[in-house]
Amino acid sequence: MCYSTGKGVLSTLAHILVSEGFLDYDTPVAQYWPEFAQNGKEQITLRHILSHQSGLYDIRNHIADASEMADWNHMLDVIANAKPRFEIGVDAAYQPLTFGWQVGGVLEKATGKSLSALMQQYLVEPLALDGAYFGVAESELARVARPFSKLKTEQKPSLQAKPKKKKASVFDKVAEWSGQNPQDFQDAMIPKGMKKFSFFSDEGLKAVIPAANGVFTANSLAKIYAMLANGGEWNGQQLIRPDIFKNLSTVQYTKRDRIMPLPMHWRLGYHRVLTMGKNQTVLDILDLMALAHGVTLSVI
Repeated sequence: MCYSTGKGVLSTLAHILVSEGFLDYDTPVAQYWPEFAQNGKEQITLRHILSHQSGLYDIRNHIADASEMADWNHMLDVIANAKPRFEIGVDAAYQPLTFGWQVGGVLEKATGKSLSALMQQYLVEPLALDGAYFGVAESELARVARPFSKLKTEQKPSLQAKPKKKKASVFDKVAEWSGQNPQDFQDAMIPKGMKKFSFFSDEGLKAVIPAANGVFTANSLAKIYAMLANGGEWNGQQLIRPDIFKNLSTVQYTKRDRIMPLPMHWRLGYHRVLTMGKNQTVLDILDLMALAHGVTLSVI
C-alpha cells in the first residue's frame, strides 16, 4: 500500500480522461455531479480540486468515525454535502484524505463508469500494469505486503506516578514557525476513530480511499511515471495530449499551504520535491506532526 502515491496515480487518470474529452479542468464539477453544488460549491472546478484550492480538506468534522471511509458511496455523499472552509481559489490546503473522493467522484460522474473500470481501461490495460488498485479484490489480498504486528508489553500504571507536563512537540514548533493553525492540520489529517482503523486490514485494503490506500507494485508505479516522464506517451500511444500535459505541469499556486508547513507549488495533482534540510524531507516533518497527535498516519 502506497498511501498518497495514489494521489499522483488518480491525478494521472484524470488527465487521461480530460485528454479523452470526458471533462475539462474549468467546467464546474456540479455540471457533471449535480449533488456537489450544495453549500456554496457551485463554481468549484476540477482545477480547484487538483490544485488543492477547493477548501474541502476537512475530514474530521464530516464523519463520526474513520470506518465510514470504507463506504465509497457514503463518502461521495459526504463530499457532496460538505461546505468549503475558505473561498474557492483564494487559498490552498492540502487534502490528505478528501482529495480521492473529490477527484474519483467527478471522474465517475463525468464518465458514467466506476473508478475501478476507469483504472482498468485507461491505465492498467494501456500500460500493462501488473498490479494497481484502488480497492483490492478479495482474490488479490494475498499479494499485498503488510507490516509485521508490533508486540506490546502491558504496563501497569504506578500509583506513585505523577502526570508529566506536556512538552512542546515538533508539530507545535513547526506550526508556530510557519504561522499555521494546528486545528487545520488535525481536521485534514486525522478522522475521529483513526486509531481503530487500519489501512492494512482486509477492510482497509478492499476499501476505495484513493487519496490514501492505493495499492501498487513498484513496476506499475514505474510505468505510470515513465509515461509521464515521456510527455504522456507510452509505446506509441499518446495517453495525455501535449496541450493537456503542459497544463497539468503548470504551477497553480505558490503561497504557503494551510496544511503543509511550506509552499507546495501545486500543479494539477502534483507538487514539487520539498526538503527541510539536506536529510529531512517535508514528508518526514508531516509524519512527526501526526505522531504529535498520537497517530501514525503516513498518508501524504
